[in-house]
Amino acid sequence: PGIALFYGGLVRVQNVLSIVMQTFSIACLITVLWMMVGYSLTFSSGNSIYGDHRNFWLVNVTQTSYHTLAPNVPEAVFILYQLAFAILTPALICGSFADRMRL
Repeated sequence: PGIALFYGGLVRVQNVLSIVMQTFSIACLITVLWMMVGYSLTFSSGNSIYGDHRNFWLVNVTQTSYHTLAPNVPEAVFILYQLAFAILTPALICGSFADRMRL
């Protein structure tokens, strides 16, 4: 909600609802995609380009599991931390063309 309100304050009045809804839609879509396949393809062991399907829908993630990149942090917290950046990136792209192009 913070970035939605930030970009809402940068645009003209008639475009505030549009930007807020785009930002919330991005947050919803990226959250579902991250839980389905994004985390697994990004952080699972696979080849040098992308990961494997071991964690699709976060199947092997438990309350006591840890990721090798953050051995002191529970894996669920690590997933949510990385999800914040996965949401922020497309929201920044959406905000960069607010009031600059017609859709």
